[in-house]
Amino acid sequence: MGQHRSTQRHQVQLRSDEDALTAAVVALAGRFGRYGYKRITGLLQMAGWEVNAKRVQRIWRAEGLKVPAKQPKRGRLWLADGSCIRLRPQHRNHVWAYDFVSERTHDGRTLRLLTVVDEYSRECLAISVARRMTANDVLWILADLFLEYGIPEHIRSDNGPEFVAKAVRGWLAELGVKTLFIEPGSLWENGYVESFNGKLERRALKRRDLLHAQGGADPHRRLAAALQRPAPAQLAGATPAGAGDDRLAGLIAGRLRTPVSNTGDGHGTNIEGGPMNGVRSRGDYLEVEEMDFYAINSFIKEHRGRKLVVVGAAIESDAHTVGTDAIMNMKGCAGNYGLERYPEIEVYNLGSQIPCEQLLKVALEKNADAILISQIVTQKNVHVQHLTRMIELLEAEGVRERFVLVVGGPRINNAFAKELGYDAGFGPRTAPVEVASFLAQEAGRRTRA
Repeated sequence: MGQHRSTQRHQVQLRSDEDALTAAVVALAGRFGRYGYKRITGLLQMAGWEVNAKRVQRIWRAEGLKVPAKQPKRGRLWLADGSCIRLRPQHRNHVWAYDFVSERTHDGRTLRLLTVVDEYSRECLAISVARRMTANDVLWILADLFLEYGIPEHIRSDNGPEFVAKAVRGWLAELGVKTLFIEPGSLWENGYVESFNGKLERRALKRRDLLHAQGGADPHRRLAAALQRPAPAQLAGATPAGAGDDRLAGLIAGRLRTPVSNTGDGHGTNIEGGPMNGVRSRGDYLEVEEMDFYAINSFIKEHRGRKLVVVGAAIESDAHTVGTDAIMNMKGCAGNYGLERYPEIEVYNLGSQIPCEQLLKVALEKNADAILISQIVTQKNVHVQHLTRMIELLEAEGVRERFVLVVGGPRINNAFAKELGYDAGFGPRTAPVEVASFLAQEAGRRTRA
């Protein structure tokens, strides 16, 4: 024909399933962002596609897909001196590492995950999930792991308050475990657990079906069930199956027979108490059986039959509204919805410097179920005078038992509030959902009574 061979091109014949396969590749690449085309090929074959890596690679390039480049690794720091002596793990149970991962569910509430890793085997020993965790929770988790896997020689962590608490360090020292604390801000010194946490976030926590709660109480328990294997047996005075060391179990259980609660300042206090309608009073502090946003609304609707009316203020000379605003306003605090956000709770935030007489008058006019009082100013114990005045006024009017009385502030705890005649007291770092859970449960109890 007079044409050179190089001018001829083979006409590509696309298969009938090309569009469907392309859509599947793009979908998997979006879901598993760190997977290359070979691992995507494996997933497709597992799903029933008859396809090889070459075809997937062609689609991969045509769609412009790529795996984000990893950051260059830092030089190893095994022998560097910091706040502790770095150790290269030599065998199982030589060095463990643990750290917290923070995440949020769809409603903005915080989740905390405690991950524990054996640095030698790279095995994840535990992933514990809860809304809040204290040094006491860390102790119980470690105790279960020590019974199942044995006691490690060293345990590495950052300088978080749950890890540096005197209760935790003292307990570990008594068991012969040496604590290794990395330099502040040097996360790469705890590289094994940080690497695992990164994979956990990319491959599990970014799945919206896990972090989107579909209602019901304690949705974080679904996440825990989805992420971790069955937890070790809880301490009940006996060694779990397979532990085989009665002396070890007795030692650990003996140290934990009186649990230790972290009060937030790094010091531990003994706690005791039992269940009380979902609310437990442990010494000076009140522990509420926390319900989520949807469970609280459902609980109020089912047990009250009407909205829960709450009136709150900072009384007398106290001009600070930070406490009432954090609990009552729509925005709430730290990503936790305030009471105004709950459809089944009707809120009246009167602000600051409200006389006790005016607060009581509004509560009676609105037919309130609960009164929230914030006391930030505590110089010369003026908060005691204000709170006592409120109680005396309610008793003089004969309406004390009509309301659920709750007080909060930086120097407030449950024992102090009870002594003054209030139903509950909440201290610093109280989340709005804790107050909402207590109000719903206490109001429900009074309705049944």
